[in-house]
Amino acid sequence: MHIVCWKDGSLELSRRVPRGAIPVVSGHGKRLRRLLAAEAAPGPPGRFCLPVILVAASDLDKMYAVRSFRDRLQRALAGPSYKKRGGG
Repeated sequence: MHIVCWKDGSLELSRRVPRGAIPVVSGHGKRLRRLLAAEAAPGPPGRFCLPVILVAASDLDKMYAVRSFRDRLQRALAGPSYKKRGGG
């Protein structure tokens, strides 16, 4: 699965990266859903957005906003899993 960003700042999960979408990160679907719910701003019902995109002055600023968001998600994906393992 992929988290993709559209030019208007909306974010979505997708099995493929659609034409015109910017790939943000890839990974396991359940983990990406939890990550998106925790890190992205809520948008329309059932959707998420990257609000910085809406106020960015230029396409370059939008690119930097997506890159910063991607880096934050990659750090979260690389971090420890909070699932308890083993007994005790």
